Amino acid sequence: MAHPSLSLGPFSPPRAARASLVGATRLALAATPLLLAACGGGGAGEAGVPSLQLQGTAAVGQALAQAVVRARCQDGQGQATTGPDGRYSLRLPGARTPCLLEVDADPAGRRRLHALVAGTTAQQAANLTPLTELQAARVLRRLPAEVFAGFDGRSGEAAAVTPAALRAAQADVSSALAGVVDATTVGDFVGAPLQAATPQNPNGGDAHDRLLDLLASRLDATGFEALQQSLAEGRRPPDAGTSYVPYLNIPGPATQEVELGGVLQFVADMNYPPNVMYIRQPVSWSLLPPALGRIDAISGRYQAPEQPGSVQVRAVRDDEPQLQASVTVVVRPWATLDRGAHSARTEAGAVVVRDATAWAALWAAHAPQRPLPAVDFTQATVLAVFAGSQGDGCAGIGFTAMQVEGDGLVAEYRRNDPPPAGVVCTMAITTPAHLVRVPRLAGAVRFIDRSGS
Repeated sequence: MAHPSLSLGPFSPPRAARASLVGATRLALAATPLLLAACGGGGAGEAGVPSLQLQGTAAVGQALAQAVVRARCQDGQGQATTGPDGRYSLRLPGARTPCLLEVDADPAGRRRLHALVAGTTAQQAANLTPLTELQAARVLRRLPAEVFAGFDGRSGEAAAVTPAALRAAQADVSSALAGVVDATTVGDFVGAPLQAATPQNPNGGDAHDRLLDLLASRLDATGFEALQQSLAEGRRPPDAGTSYVPYLNIPGPATQEVELGGVLQFVADMNYPPNVMYIRQPVSWSLLPPALGRIDAISGRYQAPEQPGSVQVRAVRDDEPQLQASVTVVVRPWATLDRGAHSARTEAGAVVVRDATAWAALWAAHAPQRPLPAVDFTQATVLAVFAGSQGDGCAGIGFTAMQVEGDGLVAEYRRNDPPPAGVVCTMAITTPAHLVRVPRLAGAVRFIDRSGS
């Protein structure tokens, strides 16, 4: 199958482009973020010397953990290492935009992602993803990997890096991907918020992250490279005459879960007619009766109620109303108050809290430096599980299921399974914990440890 490419004249998107599963390697190392200072030591810079602060997330659908992010800017360069969630922060004393950033997307450095930054403020968001890689190729008219080593913010390529050029390139990339994914749902490839999934929280990615997952599932490594080359060279798509066949899907599993009072952001996966672009996705969202919670008809933002249950979410194409898609949303019977790897309580165990006094005491033992979350004990009960002192950074614990038992509850939880092959865990002392609120209970709570099952 021919791969999509572009012309330098009026942009003509490929249609109904499809490709096989991505062969991209995903690095998922659980480790504590390490921030490395730029250019000669301290990150604060000399007194009176302005600094450029770059921060963002490196991800390919899953976070790129413990990956080195390198930045080359006008009058400054440096590097930082991402944390387990793919986030990094880098201060460059005396530096200014434009900048070209690079990150290793696999341990051997065989694949690298890039991003261009052209803003004028002292603090700039800068994600590094496959989308920013394609955008950078379009702006530079060369493959970013070929440019990075010589980029100093003053080179010939740097002159093309402007906010307007980045916006135009994003529009071109979105058009090129129109038959593969709808990239117009991300307002700014480089600067939009991005929360990436991790091995410890594989369903924790936001809508931006789920779009990266979808792109990876539909465009393999060969197709991605061909598309990137065409963006850099401006060739006309050889398959531009492919017939348009509309479709509509909702990315993600057929059943999605959310906690009490939580939020799910739905995004439609759809294509567009030739030479047509919409201001917003032509999709309407609704809940099939009996409704549970509420959903915004235009944005697809679902707000869960304070009661457990399930509901069907439906999407309908406004321009092709015969096309519909739906998913099931399950509202879990709890809401997380806190979850993390560093509780101040080192004793393992499960706890039930039914009044404000006991809640204040438990919180003081768990997180004495943080404010006490408000809980209305006339309406709720607090449950907590603590793993105790553990010896590696991959350790974790959390509730997995709950079921009413008379006037009480059966609460199942589990500790993290051993990490998969190739995932390296830090040698760190952790004390994982998960604290939740549930609807008020009069009866007993029976905890079941499902670890290893």
